Parts: sequence; C-alpha cells; structure tokens
Amino acid sequence: MPSSNNVRKVTSENYPTDAGREGEAIFRRVYALAGSELPIKRLWISSMEDAAIQQGFKNLKDGAAYDNLFAASECRAKADWLIGMNGTRAFTKKYGRKQTIGRVQTPTLAMLTERQTKIQNFVKEPYYKVELSGGGMVAVSDQMAQEQDADTMQAACDGQCAVVGSIERKRVEKKPPKLYDLTTLQREANRYYGLTASQTLQALQELYEEKLVTYPRTDSQFVTEDMRKTVESLVLALDGQTVDVSCVINNSKVTDHHAILPTMQGAKCNKEKLSETKQKILSLIIWKLVQAVQPPFIYEDVLVTVCCQGRNFTAKYKEILQPGYTAKPVPFVEPEKDKDASLPNDLEQGMVIPVVRAEKKQGFTSPPKVYTEAICCERGIRNRP
Repeated sequence: MPSSNNVRKVTSENYPTDAGREGEAIFRRVYALAGSELPIKRLWISSMEDAAIQQGFKNLKDGAAYDNLFAASECRAKADWLIGMNGTRAFTKKYGRKQTIGRVQTPTLAMLTERQTKIQNFVKEPYYKVELSGGGMVAVSDQMAQEQDADTMQAACDGQCAVVGSIERKRVEKKPPKLYDLTTLQREANRYYGLTASQTLQALQELYEEKLVTYPRTDSQFVTEDMRKTVESLVLALDGQTVDVSCVINNSKVTDHHAILPTMQGAKCNKEKLSETKQKILSLIIWKLVQAVQPPFIYEDVLVTVCCQGRNFTAKYKEILQPGYTAKPVPFVEPEKDKDASLPNDLEQGMVIPVVRAEKKQGFTSPPKVYTEAICCERGIRNRP
C-alpha cells in the first residue's frame, strides 16, 4: 500500500501482508504484476494489538531482507505443480480414475497404509510374569515366553521368605516444557480435548484476529531477547509472579515468528465470552507460558531388587522431590490420579520379608498403535503442508 497520502508522488511502498512465507509471496506477485519498481519496506508483526502494529511501523525493514523467504515460497509452489498437479494428472490418466498425488498427501498416505498393514498382520503372543508381594511392596519378575517357566517360579517362591538385595536411586531433573509452536499446540489440544488439527487452527486464527494471541502459524518454541520485558509482564499478569524468563528466550531458535503467546489483551480478557473451543485453546496457551517459566520437576527413580529362592524380582518407585512445573494443572482437564506406589518407609537393603505371595500373571503383546492426529503431529505431519 502507498506509504503516503500524497497521491501526486509516491516514492516507496510498504507492504503489511501476513508475516510469513505465503504473505510474502502474495505481495511479491501483486508487486510484479503491477509492474512497480518502487523500493519496498516490510511491516513484520506477530501481534494484532495496536501497540505492536504501531511499533512495527516504526521499525519497517528493507524488503530485500525477505528475498529468501519469497524464494522459499516459490520453491514450494513449484513443488506443488511438479508433484501435485502433474502427478495427479499422470496417475489419473494411467489408472483411468481420479488419483490425487501431493508432496505431503502421498507420503502421509503411505505412512498410514504401512501402519495399518502392520496392525492387520499382527499376531499377538502371550507372555508371563510372576508377581511377588509382601512387606508392603510388590516386585515383578522378568518377562517369560513359556508358561511352564512361570509356573515353576511361582511354585518355588509362594509362601517363602525374600530378601531386599539392593536399592538404587537415580535423581532425575526435567526442565519445563517449551512454549507452543503450532504443531505442539495442535497435538496437545487433540490429546487433552479431542480437537482436530483444523479445529485448533481455526480457533487459534480467530483468537489472533481478535488480538488475544500472537501469530499462530509458527514453528518456533522460543521468543527473542527484545521480548523479555513483554514476557515478564505477561507472566506477572497471569500468575502474579516475577520470574526469570531466560529459559524461553533464544534468538537463534526464532526464524519467521516467535512462539505462540497470549497478548496482554488476551491475558486480561473475560474468557467466558468466548466459545468453548476458543476458551480451551487460549487457556492452553496461557497455561503453557506460565508452566514454561516454572522450576524443573525433580524426582528420584528408585529401583528395588528382591531375591527369592535364587530368583530376582524388581519394584520401581518414584519419589517427588520438587513438583516444579507439574504443579500447574492442565486447564479443563481432571487431574490424573497418582499411579506410582509409595516406597515403604522402613525398606532397607538386606531386609528380610518373612512370607511372600507369588502369583502368575499373563499378558499379550500389543500391535502398533493406530495413528491419531496427535501422533501424526508428533511425526511432523502438520495441518498445513
């Protein structure tokens, strides 16, 4: 669009198209068709808030800085022609009925078909374990293919004494998760709420247009150093804490756009006025930001080895030392019950368990999982090719 209201003389053009590969392509094609040779300046913003737009106009960049971005869009368009349009016509002609081919669609279909074939051809096989219980703990043997071996172990150990052979502790420290990019948000929205990738993107786009979140189509999970104060202000408004946000800042990991964030307007809005889907998506984005700047989750993995009649059994426990970011529950989701058994307080190496009960357990091998939208996102199949 013209950079001046003076219709007699326009010396340059500013273009505020979508800040991304496709937005760049749209402007460049219009610019070429118009036959313009005026110098161009790029408006690059990731938020629709008034302050962000004003700041963007104050920091217009030379259009030449985005030449490679336009080249990338041209490559993708040509790949669509070469593989999609030409391939579709060729295969349709060869097989006498419509056969669609695509640079993303075709390998995706191949992956789904391969997985389905494995599921259909899968033959489950039984396996056996012996479970030893006593002294407030449960220990399990290694997996056995032969039921006779499990029967022999059960008969040898049932009603006998056992000894705690060793107690091994391993400290584990898990860093907070990264901020959302589009793919990660789509995956978690599917996992927590059953939303499809397209439903998540549609809600996200609407939130962006309502100035409640930043630009949605991003593949980055970090923000840049110049956004430090913005992120600190957001966390303070959302969680009432002043925290160090260095863990979400990495200039080298931000290309076109930074990670998806709520805007300050989104942080302060009345979510009840939004649709249910948009409430969930906005709440997830807020939750992830707050979670990403929390302390790490620290726990100990405890492996207990129990010996009975010359046979070894193991019991595994998890002792939480610091809940860290896991203390922030997922919005709109019932908290999961703790499945980890508690380590008996009086358990010591060399301790004798006078009587144990041995019980045979049978299980079956499982086929590969059917690909869900969440798994497809994990494998890099995005909602937008």
